[in-house]
Amino acid sequence: MPQHRGTQHFLKPVFSFLLSPPYTNTDEACRLWDEIMAMRSTVPPPFSAAEIDIMFVRVTRHGTEIAVNFLKDVLREVREKVARGEGVIPDDKIQGNRY
Repeated sequence: MPQHRGTQHFLKPVFSFLLSPPYTNTDEACRLWDEIMAMRSTVPPPFSAAEIDIMFVRVTRHGTEIAVNFLKDVLREVREKVARGEGVIPDDKIQGNRY
């Protein structure tokens, strides 16, 4: 989500205790999430709305190395599905973002 970029810089003066390790990877986690979500617009879409429960990592571990590593793994898997043309529905030819 673009509105989350730069969160650390905005919050640091007030909430510096939250931005000390392990919560220092917020921008990277957001960048990865944005890229994952952008892949939903490919045809066929590589994952459905039901699979967006991976969002829990953005809520429970946001800004941590755990979240960044997890999202990197998800992004790698989604890119592989896109490269193979693998979608939620076999032989789907309709624009994504509808599942």
